[in-house]
Amino acid sequence: MGSDIILGVMGDPIDHSLSPAMHNRAMKALGINGIYLKFRVPPSLLSDALRGIKALGIRGVNLTMPLKTMAPQMMDSLDEDAEETMAVNTVLNDGKLKGFNTDVGGFSDSLPEKPCRTVVLGTGGAASAVLLALSRLGSDTTVMGRRWDRAVELARRFGAKPMEFKLWKLEEIEWDLLVNATPLGMSGFPELEVPAGAFKPGRTVFDLVYSPVKTRLLREAEMRGCRTISGLLMLVNQGARSFRIFTGINPPLEEMMEAVGLERRR
Repeated sequence: MGSDIILGVMGDPIDHSLSPAMHNRAMKALGINGIYLKFRVPPSLLSDALRGIKALGIRGVNLTMPLKTMAPQMMDSLDEDAEETMAVNTVLNDGKLKGFNTDVGGFSDSLPEKPCRTVVLGTGGAASAVLLALSRLGSDTTVMGRRWDRAVELARRFGAKPMEFKLWKLEEIEWDLLVNATPLGMSGFPELEVPAGAFKPGRTVFDLVYSPVKTRLLREAEMRGCRTISGLLMLVNQGARSFRIFTGINPPLEEMMEAVGLERRR
């Protein structure tokens, strides 16, 4: 028997994605006859792939790197967060393609408290979502990027300060929260080499990378007394928001957490 709902995630690379495990577990728990698949889609084929979901009757897809910032111009409509970030991570097909950004809310949902001073590493789609969330929370934020023009642009749009991507500066400036919104540290990518002196007890380090689950950044921060937040938590929180968009049903959050290896909340 076929599936009533077909969902998926598009990106390149895509093998590392845990989204299928999470969404398939949620649908099974709710008795939904559906399937969530991985699709390797290089940037050059994104437009064709999005047309394909209409032709195939796919209900919706999530987008991961490097597709998020390419997708907005291919949508029929955008929600407020997608419009403000100019990045789409969730596409709903209801005859028209509607673009959403659930990374913004997913990031906010993952924070244990409002940060005062934050440094965001990266200038891509994930960084845009983080910066929008932080601007709404009133954080004093600095964005560090290898592409200076992009760092300046994002800083202007989200009320942050731009800074060159010189990680040694993390030892010199004051911050409470450090967010890695780059692919550095992901399996197959170079490590993110933050100097040891930047890690101090009382600081929080949030790595959006979740493959491996415990990145070098998180290991070193933890060893030096920092509180750490795994990218798995944001994966689940943004995924829960996407699931609600796809199905109209509140997801079983604890089932989704368990599916990706996070402990159930007490």
